[in-house]
Amino acid sequence: MSKFRYPTLAFSVLCAMALSTPGSAQQAGTYTGTSSDGQSVSFTVGLDGNSVLAVTGAGISYEAPCKGGSAPTLSTAWGFGTDAVITAHRATMTAADPFFYIVADMKFSGSTVTGSITTRSPYLDPANTPPVRADYCISPKQAFSATLGGTGPDAPALPPGTMGHQQTPAQH
Repeated sequence: MSKFRYPTLAFSVLCAMALSTPGSAQQAGTYTGTSSDGQSVSFTVGLDGNSVLAVTGAGISYEAPCKGGSAPTLSTAWGFGTDAVITAHRATMTAADPFFYIVADMKFSGSTVTGSITTRSPYLDPANTPPVRADYCISPKQAFSATLGGTGPDAPALPPGTMGHQQTPAQH
């Protein structure tokens, strides 16, 4: 068995390597990007009410194919406050509301967040006036990527439980 003769040198080299390696931790700010179908996504990372780093807001645009009615595709966008705590560079954001159900699994690496997202929304069937039923619109699970300070709409810093909405008429 041999001993390393220069333990202080070895420790210094290890410290220098660790400090020169780019960090992979998430950073506070707004991450903007797109999902694999080209729709915009935006996540705001900051301290939540417990001073823990979390996804505190999101802006999600999506197109969801509808089932059972006359509207084949719903195009909509929602902005909302959330509190998805980031642990070990990962977070799962679940936004449940009477108008949408959105789940995003996220992995942070430096100034990028990647993951997958699924969306579901009801849509009043436009074929009936007044509407007598709703279509159920589901966007399949898909990948997304967003960059800190990237291009795209910024998500408002809304408190959890609040939301904003933008919708275009269903495509027929």
